[in-house]
Formats: sequence, C-alpha cells, structure tokens
Amino acid sequence: MRYHFAFDLDGTITTKEILPILARELGMYREMEELTKKTMAGEIPFDQSFTKRVQMLKKIPVSKVQKIILDIPLNKHVVAFIKENRNRCHIVTQNLDVWIEPLLMRIGAPYLASTADVSGDRLKGIKKILRKKIIHSVVDYPIVAIGEGFNDLEMIVDAPLSIAFGEIHKPAPAILDAVDYAVYDAQQLCLLLNRLL
Repeated sequence: MRYHFAFDLDGTITTKEILPILARELGMYREMEELTKKTMAGEIPFDQSFTKRVQMLKKIPVSKVQKIILDIPLNKHVVAFIKENRNRCHIVTQNLDVWIEPLLMRIGAPYLASTADVSGDRLKGIKKILRKKIIHSVVDYPIVAIGEGFNDLEMIVDAPLSIAFGEIHKPAPAILDAVDYAVYDAQQLCLLLNRLL
C-alpha cells in the first residue's frame, strides 16, 4: 500500500510549542503555556482556546511573528524524512497560515493551515480554523497520521494507520487510545516511517 504521511507541526516537527514562544514577547508565557497544555489534553475545546490565544497574540506584527517562528528549533530527523519524501508528506496544522508560511516554505512540503484575516502587517483575526480531518479528502492516498495533541484526534481516527509521537510532549490519553503505534524517539519514528514507504 502506498501511504502518504500527515504530520502535526507543534511538538512533532517543531521541538517547542509555537504559541507559548510568541506569548513570551508579550510577557504572557505562563498563561499561554497553561492554556496550550489544557487544550492539547482536550480539557478546553480547541476552537475556543485557539481564538483566545490568537486574540492574546494579535498585537505582535505579522513580520515579527514570522521571524520568531523561523528561529524555533525543528526536529532534524523528522524534517529530514519530510524533505526526502516531499511528494508524499503533508503538514497539517491549525496554526495561522500567515504566521507559519515562511517556516513551512523552508521545509518545502505541502501544508494545510488555518487562515488569517490580515491588514498590512497586522493580524485582524481568524478567517477559518482548519479541521484536520480534511487531509483525508484532500489526498487521494491512504494517510499515516502523526501527532500527539487532542486536536490531532480527528485526523488520527480517520487514518488507516496512525502514530502518537511523544518525544517532545506526552501524547494525550485519547490519542494513545486511538493510534496503532506510540513512538517516543525521533530516530525510531523515522525508522518506522521508512518501513512504511
């Protein structure tokens, strides 16, 4: 079977969660980190939490956000796999397209993201929050879904094969209940992915 691969961004491709890093710019790191953890665990509905977190961060110019995100460290093993298999890899993230586009262009794989309402260098709000399950209607091949947060669940439950990746964050309990594999080391993850090529 010829699989394609759908990767979550935060904590799978990046080694840190993006929104708490941005919140540090506004002196709101702790508040954002706590909100992000509760969202990843499924304790707060994603749409509600994401809208609140974007409202907190919209004061930062878009160009500055892009620069900060470009400096966030990436998981070199996962990025190498994606770059070697660009035609079969997709990044599926609910982060805003205008913030993460330069980073994703650097990685060079197709991506799906939430869309932003922007005026000049300022974020006005959210146009549309991505539903991660859409990857299954966008790609004509069976998907291997890789993620760890509760918001990855809709992508994972519809995938013929799924992997919880827990090197950066402990996967949400609902994710562990739904996946075929749980992997806690990036090199081991890539060994598994290479066997599925």
